[in-house]
This record gives sequence, C-alpha cells and structure tokens, in this order.
Amino acid sequence: MATKANETNVPGAIDLNALLAKREEELGIRDTIPVKVGAETFNITHPAYQGAEWNDRMKQLSDDSAEGIITQSEYRDEYLEMVFGEQAEAFVEAAAKITPIDPLTLAVILIEEETKRQGKIQSRKRSPGGRKR
Repeated sequence: MATKANETNVPGAIDLNALLAKREEELGIRDTIPVKVGAETFNITHPAYQGAEWNDRMKQLSDDSAEGIITQSEYRDEYLEMVFGEQAEAFVEAAAKITPIDPLTLAVILIEEETKRQGKIQSRKRSPGGRKR
C-alpha cells in the first residue's frame, strides 16, 4: 500500500532530515570536509554528498580526460575547481609549500581519507557481530 508523499509519521520510515542532521552533528558538516594545509584550512567538497548535476559534471570531466578531449592539466584544474571551489588556487599554493605531490593526487587522498573516516565512525557504532552497541 503506497502512502502519500506528505505523510510524516510512517512507522519504520527512514527520516532523511534526521539522518542528515545526525551526520552534521557527528562530523560538523554536511557536504564539505575541513582540511588543514599548513596554517590554512580549506573546505573540500565530498563527492558522495553532492547532487546529480554535480556528479554528472564530474563524470563528464572524467570521461573527457579518459577520451583525451582535455589534457591532464585541464582535468586537474577543473577537478580542483569542483572540489575546492573558489579555494582551489589557494589550496594548490598552500600544498606546494609543504609537498611536491600533485594537488590532484592530494585531493583524491583527502577524499579517500574522509571516506575511510566515515566508515570508521559507522563501524564504531556496531559491535564485531554487526549489532548496534
């Protein structure tokens, strides 16, 4: 039996608002990750929490790079723009002061670290048998 879209008290329903609020409470953010580079803090966009348009743009960027439509340098610049927004250039400059590693690689590492951290937060809430503590 289908329920009306505006019903709010459906037993057993997952409350997306509560889920997002809980995540924000636990991590202090919704769709960005604070990243310290040297003495500066940047906010990196986490792809897992973006909308369809953002993800479609990222997929197209990846496809364009794989097909040789854009150069690696263009891919790097656009990727960093997508994940750091207006802070992209400042991130590149700050990162260059502390490491020779490609800033694209650094951004990927940061996103992977956050994904691992999210998994650890979730696994801490469960016992080894998979039951909630």
